[in-house]
Amino acid sequence: MSFSIQIVAFCKRGELPEAEISRFVKLIKPCAAITCVSLKSPAGSFANKNELMEAEAKIAMARLPAKSCIVALSEEGKSLGSSNSFARWLALRQQQGQPLVFVVGGAYGIAPSLKQAAHEVVSLSALTFSHVLAQLVLLEQIYRAFTILKGHPYHK
Repeated sequence: MSFSIQIVAFCKRGELPEAEISRFVKLIKPCAAITCVSLKSPAGSFANKNELMEAEAKIAMARLPAKSCIVALSEEGKSLGSSNSFARWLALRQQQGQPLVFVVGGAYGIAPSLKQAAHEVVSLSALTFSHVLAQLVLLEQIYRAFTILKGHPYHK
């Protein structure tokens, strides 16, 4: 299996619905090597949320694999539209052969510097999701995309 997907997210231990995440990871594994990396937001006092977001961006960028296609998730990012559109988008990324890394920000989102470093900034929805829910929605949509691409009936 040559295609790999990684989801890097700022989440506190115990926040994530581990059983659901594990279920989707198991379902996706026949299609792509997938890992979820939980990062801890830095401790300490920050003058404002922008400083915290920049500190998180430095932590995330240090963990991003080299030669990966970095995709930042942000509500103001490009909409990928329907599940069918997302499946086509994922298929194109798979054809490019680079590891795909999604970055889910912390409580305040993703810093501008990380958005600029990303290859793409995309939105899961016009709705705003918590970082925990965004990760779960993303996993479900990745699985749904692979079922669409394989003609499996799950997506109906």
